Amino acid sequence: TGIAREEMKKGNTGKALSMLKPVIEASNKRLMPSASDSQLFGEAYLVHGQALEKAGKYDDALESYLAVKTIFYHNPRAVAKAEQLATQLRQKHPEAMVR
Repeated sequence: TGIAREEMKKGNTGKALSMLKPVIEASNKRLMPSASDSQLFGEAYLVHGQALEKAGKYDDALESYLAVKTIFYHNPRAVAKAEQLATQLRQKHPEAMVR
């Protein structure tokens, strides 16, 4: 996720999203992620949400942030950051919603 985060910071949002895709897909195959899985997947979803937000996909970004909070709660640092980013996103784009 660190490399994807750096790509996003460089403005390579599409590349960041494609780098995160296999990690996101792997996380979707786990019904109940372990605490160690939550560390990796929580970070991946956090960066995924940031990349989606940067790409203007606000609904999807909000969904990623909320997934961190509800599914990957074993990662308190990512949860706190996801809550902060979700709040900021809702303030900037009140039309954003999870469908």
